[in-house]
Amino acid sequence: AYLSAATALRADARPDPALRLVERALRLQVRDDIAWALRLLQADLLLDTGQSAAALDAYRLSRDTAPDALSGCRATIGLIGAMRVVDRIDEAHALLDEAQRVAEREDFAEELSDIHYYRGSLYFPAGNTEGCLTEHSDAVRHAERAGAVEHKCRALSGMGDAYYAQGKMRTAHSVIGECLSLARAHGLSKIEAANLFMLGTVRIYLNETEGALADTLKSVEIAEKTGSHRAEIVSRLTAGWIHISMGDLGSAREQVQTGLAVADGIGAKRFEAFLQEGLARVQLFEGDRDGAETTINSAVDGMRDGGERFIGPWVLGTLARITRDPAIREKALAEGEALLAEGCVGHNYYRFHQAAMATAADLRDPAALRRHATSLERYTSGEPVPWSDYHIRRARLMADILDGARDRAALEAEFDTVSAICRQAKLHLSGALDAPFRSMLGS
Repeated sequence: AYLSAATALRADARPDPALRLVERALRLQVRDDIAWALRLLQADLLLDTGQSAAALDAYRLSRDTAPDALSGCRATIGLIGAMRVVDRIDEAHALLDEAQRVAEREDFAEELSDIHYYRGSLYFPAGNTEGCLTEHSDAVRHAERAGAVEHKCRALSGMGDAYYAQGKMRTAHSVIGECLSLARAHGLSKIEAANLFMLGTVRIYLNETEGALADTLKSVEIAEKTGSHRAEIVSRLTAGWIHISMGDLGSAREQVQTGLAVADGIGAKRFEAFLQEGLARVQLFEGDRDGAETTINSAVDGMRDGGERFIGPWVLGTLARITRDPAIREKALAEGEALLAEGCVGHNYYRFHQAAMATAADLRDPAALRRHATSLERYTSGEPVPWSDYHIRRARLMADILDGARDRAALEAEFDTVSAICRQAKLHLSGALDAPFRSMLGS
């Protein structure tokens, strides 16, 4: 009865009372199989409530006392999920290989779906985009074989991430939409929270800025309700980016600082550098360049702890934009381009070149503006999106204004067109930063 009641409470997004019930049950005399199931549920609930270190210990105990191969496989998968939260990547990979050998031998289809899902999820921040897509595709296949809707939904989520990692934002939008439809049809609110912010993220690149913000704020709400700490962190991170682009720096600061507090609380170090990058941009646009420089240097230090292919070029691009030191700027830009050449998560290509174009605009460097516009255009050529098209067009306009490559009437007409795109997309900060170039045209 305790096990059933606690499981129902967890499904109802009430992890704290569920955990108390499990802990009370574990003090009673119960059958060995029930005691083991309670210990595994305890581990799940500890992870749900952000107690990552305790969850790791609880999963290990469940794994060590598993009564059979299937139970041991499930406990190992739980342990892998907890290791992912605290970024113990190498250990997680080793356990995935071990679990896969057991699951393949016993033909545990649902567990094979989980294993491929987690491996794909670990490949994502490492910039292994092909491996990420392959693993999540395998996760979908095993979920369908098992007739497991929740597993399929989670695997579709991973496929959406994989296309995002490849920079294919339109394809990612389609797959994430399919995942969300399935999640809503079956009441899978945690999966909805984990994907609604991703829908918002890809909508940024479609210039659907207001819709993207609505998605991420709704995702924050669902994540708080369901105790989905990881989803809350990334939802707030993404909301912060959107608020910055819309020029709402106060709201951006609030989202980023709350995200940092949640990340610190559960030990999700990988996201701290990402959140600090957003905070550094807030400080820069608020006029606190010294504070921005301190914050972005902290983000760079954090990124170097295994996050180079996840967010390296993005963070380095922001460093180049903020620093006053020409040598640091050139070094950051060179390192960012070198990392892109090696292969990174797709958002780096968009954001690095955007930052590099902004830096070139600040330095009044038309050649650099054109070079980064061309690089971004080349990267997105297979699947262009309005966000990159806008920034490419804007950079080329600025370059033409700087060196007079077109006559004034043509430049003014192009400026009006680019400004209209900016207003329609609600990219208010970008529009505000264009004022000096409008002045160069004498209008």
